[in-house]
Amino acid sequence: METKKPKVSIGILVWNGEDFIKLALDSLLAQDFKDFEIIISDNASTDNTEKICEEYIKKDRRIKYIKQKENIGSDKNFSFVLDESSGEYFMWASYDDLWEPSYISEMIRVLDNNKSVVLASCIKDEIDKNGNSIQTGPYYNGIFPKGTIFKKVLKFLSKDMDVHLMYGLMRTSVIKKIHLPINFERKNRLNRGTYAIDTLVSFRLIFEGDFYIVNKVLFHHRLMRKDTDLYLKSQKKSDIILIFFSKVLKMFLNVHGYFAKVRGITSESDLNLYQKYFLFCITWIYEFNAFTGFLFYYFISFLKFIHNKDYRKEYYDGALKYNPVLKKNQIK
Repeated sequence: METKKPKVSIGILVWNGEDFIKLALDSLLAQDFKDFEIIISDNASTDNTEKICEEYIKKDRRIKYIKQKENIGSDKNFSFVLDESSGEYFMWASYDDLWEPSYISEMIRVLDNNKSVVLASCIKDEIDKNGNSIQTGPYYNGIFPKGTIFKKVLKFLSKDMDVHLMYGLMRTSVIKKIHLPINFERKNRLNRGTYAIDTLVSFRLIFEGDFYIVNKVLFHHRLMRKDTDLYLKSQKKSDIILIFFSKVLKMFLNVHGYFAKVRGITSESDLNLYQKYFLFCITWIYEFNAFTGFLFYYFISFLKFIHNKDYRKEYYDGALKYNPVLKKNQIK
């Protein structure tokens, strides 16, 4: 007998998420819409994430937990939960975010009633580690951005669009068919190591249909410094200088790679030659602006690292918290 497929599939990505995974699961299980499955892909956690998830599996059979044998990277993890999904609609979920009880039902209402919409989202509230609100926005309502695909792309490139749109509810058939030019291992796979994969996925979806923003705060994104930027193992100034140079080099490669992929997606679209040429010019301008902005950020951070011991200590503490493989005696 064939098992009935759920209306919605939720793919949760987690790595060492013992601090927040319970809150995220409780938030999803409290949804007023119940016909969904939760697929948890644990990227080889070394903390109590597995134990917590196993407890939830026993309580709710809608939850499926898979622990990867090794850390496969965020991009492959994104692809993994998508491949495992079977629902008509799909959403990615972070282990430290929260959702209002009506989130899924509100998003389903949009997709069911608007066939042109491929992604439904809402206004986002950013919260800190304690769940306190930091800021809310951006404020949009209805189809956004409006206009032709060309105008939508311009709007996206101007950075007026929220990068967390990727965590909205999408049509599974659409998100599974898109082809992103980012070094797939095989067709329709998001390969490991792609910079700004969330933004690239949202950008690619522009060419498939409309985005719809519900004018309510239904999604709470936890703004955490999971990544401390620099996991320094020495406080020697010579080592700090070397690490900063390597970070700047990596930044150049990441930013250029991101905009190259944006240009690749644009070139494969149905836009006319003149529109593509104009957009290519725009992306080079934005790429230059991104380079200069990041250089300024790294330069200021560099000065803080060199002259401020408290600033360095904050990063060292983060290295220990989010990288269990490091030992305290490794950090001098």
